[in-house]
Amino acid sequence: MTDQLVCSYSDWAALRAWAMAGQPARALVGHSSWASSRRWLVAELLPVECSYAELARRCRDEQLGLLEIVPARDDDVSPYPDSTIASLAGDFPLLLAHCLPRPLAWLWNAAAAELHPMAGICLLGAHPGEPPIAYAGGQPAHSSTKLDPRFERQIELLGTGGQQALSSLHIALVGCGGTGSMVATLCALSFAPQMTLIDDDRIEESNRNRLLMATAADVRQQTPKAMALQRFLSPLTDDQATQALTCSLYDSRAVAAILEADLVVGCTDNEGSRLVLNHLAVQHLLPYVDCGVGIQRVDERLVGGGQVRVVLPGGPCLECFGGIDAWRAADDLTTPRERALHQAHAYGLAERQPVPALAVLNTVIAAEATATIIALATGLRPISPFLAYDFGGPSLRPLDQLVRNIHCPTCSPGARYGRGSSLPIAFPTDTYPLSPPQRPVASDGGLRGIGAVAEGV
Repeated sequence: MTDQLVCSYSDWAALRAWAMAGQPARALVGHSSWASSRRWLVAELLPVECSYAELARRCRDEQLGLLEIVPARDDDVSPYPDSTIASLAGDFPLLLAHCLPRPLAWLWNAAAAELHPMAGICLLGAHPGEPPIAYAGGQPAHSSTKLDPRFERQIELLGTGGQQALSSLHIALVGCGGTGSMVATLCALSFAPQMTLIDDDRIEESNRNRLLMATAADVRQQTPKAMALQRFLSPLTDDQATQALTCSLYDSRAVAAILEADLVVGCTDNEGSRLVLNHLAVQHLLPYVDCGVGIQRVDERLVGGGQVRVVLPGGPCLECFGGIDAWRAADDLTTPRERALHQAHAYGLAERQPVPALAVLNTVIAAEATATIIALATGLRPISPFLAYDFGGPSLRPLDQLVRNIHCPTCSPGARYGRGSSLPIAFPTDTYPLSPPQRPVASDGGLRGIGAVAEGV
């Protein structure tokens, strides 16, 4: 089992400062596990005055582990004698790390009564001079040292390390429609990452004005979008693995694939899936790039645009600034049976009609999303939590004043943040439907930002 510690830059800086000041530097950690790898997620910093008995109780009650950090003079061995660790370890995972001269981490193996070094530490978030996705003391297990010569001119800009960081990414892309298929294509052309394509929809004739991979035969055969996109990308990615999952986001296979990735890109067409992706990203400390486009006529006026929003550990999530319509999300996450019942009793939204779609709008948002992915891995440019595009302008501008809401029900300490597999994700089921919020339907069709509709068509 390969282990990796994942932490936001801001939390790591606070722990490091406490350790350097000779104070207890401790945090609660969640975990995400799959196949032969495991991520340990720094979820909540513990107050200096918190007793060991109290933090041990919390670890057991909340199914979390404990991380302690100290400075050290030697970066090759653990700064802790095994006898000391054995006296601290309880019936919960114990992680140890030191921050100087470079970050290193260990996991205590109670059965073997010894420390096992972790593969590395992943630091995420906004930090001056550093890429938002960075590794200390190791690289992802799927990292490759081979660089394709076709990227030679990009290496002139990004450097070998930057191109290496991009080509080593594993991206989970949810939604293979107009925007998603273009994001995947641009990523394949730019750095050929490992990609998992997730979409349970099938190609229809009305999709063909914005799907590069769709053919008339795909319409006749009702080819799944994810499979058609995989076929289209195959000659672009050469020997790079591109996997297609023709299942819903709410399928356990999709969730497992997302948790294995380095980042998730959402190009979905409803608020329910955005809410679920936001929860997954916050809970498992996964960078999340959310894309949306939409256009319509309102009183003979063209209103529309798009958005690229980024959720990073330590920063605001989509719910911090009201970026998800709770009413629509609740309606999306009910089952068809429950939705029909709600509508019959005037609870649900009216039956939704197909929205207009324009390929050039998808292209603008897909290009910005891909540029954002490049910046996440390389630090090529600052990351904005919200880029809004006004199709009627046209204009593309960042909304950088957004900050994390310390009272957010999702990403505040003690909520979902970093809790990993210790908390479930709410999915729609016939046996446990969500109750609809009791408020009237918005009259603007969900338009938000600068003329943007949160759709991923």
